[in-house]
Amino acid sequence: FKLNSAAVQQWVVQRGSAGTEQALSMALDLTNDLIYVSGKSDGELDGRTDTGTSAAFVMVFDLAGTWQSTSFFQGSGSSTGWGVALTASLDLIIAGHTDGAVGSSSNQGGNDYFLWKIFATSTTTTTISSSSTTL
Repeated sequence: FKLNSAAVQQWVVQRGSAGTEQALSMALDLTNDLIYVSGKSDGELDGRTDTGTSAAFVMVFDLAGTWQSTSFFQGSGSSTGWGVALTASLDLIIAGHTDGAVGSSSNQGGNDYFLWKIFATSTTTTTISSSSTTL
């Protein structure tokens, strides 16, 4: 939801599916007047086919709260997008974890982290994955 400077609610957006969705992080792109939200979904959200595991997502909204698009990231297991940030060139970087294999990387056991980059100038993405250790 958005509040104005007097703390009065301006708008509220709710999106979901018959499954469970969680919005976990957001970033503002004031150059293009966009809001990015990352999280996870285990349902058939915005055209995603339910695979029985959760997928990380990044949703795009304009500053009026109107939904623009949703992109999903999923390896062979469940994945969650915990944080989203913008680079100086307005590429998106989503950080999260997965319990499955990602691309040509195999899962190292338990939850491994990933970095998911979405280029501002195209739909091309790159992913880095590695094993994590719990202390």
